[in-house]
Amino acid sequence: MTEKVELVKLKGCKTEAEQLCKIGEEFGEVIEAYREYKRTGCPEHFKEELIDLMQVSFTMLNKIGYTTEDNVKHLRKMQVYKVTKNY
Repeated sequence: MTEKVELVKLKGCKTEAEQLCKIGEEFGEVIEAYREYKRTGCPEHFKEELIDLMQVSFTMLNKIGYTTEDNVKHLRKMQVYKVTKNY
């Protein structure tokens, strides 16, 4: 049995195209929040926008059928990167 990986279920964009637009919008907000962080030294807004970007990305992954198995595969890949790239 496969399960979806979710941060939280949100109502909102109905189509993949709409969700992709939302990802772009949130990415722009991340850039602006990063600039603010560099000016002020306060990371709070930057962190909030990064979490928002993660949420809309997870929502898109769920729309296209991302599963627990996909997540395990990705985490294994990240472990290899950690070792081979010295992260």
